[in-house]
Amino acid sequence: MTDGYPHQGITLHRLRVGGGAAGFIFTAGSVLIFLIGIPAFWGFLAVALLAGTAVAVLLRKRKPLKITTIGGS
Repeated sequence: MTDGYPHQGITLHRLRVGGGAAGFIFTAGSVLIFLIGIPAFWGFLAVALLAGTAVAVLLRKRKPLKITTIGGS
């Protein structure tokens, strides 16, 4: 329909949110909205936080890559 009824809703792809404090507040607010709306996501969030922490620790303890040039130039 061309008259705008029913309303299509908010299109999140049009919201411009950069990094820093504004990006964190937007992300934290979005997560809280989903967690309040769908309580089953609490378990998913816990598993995701544990997995993310484990990956971060493993990457932190890994030796850095040694970058070499190819062809001696």
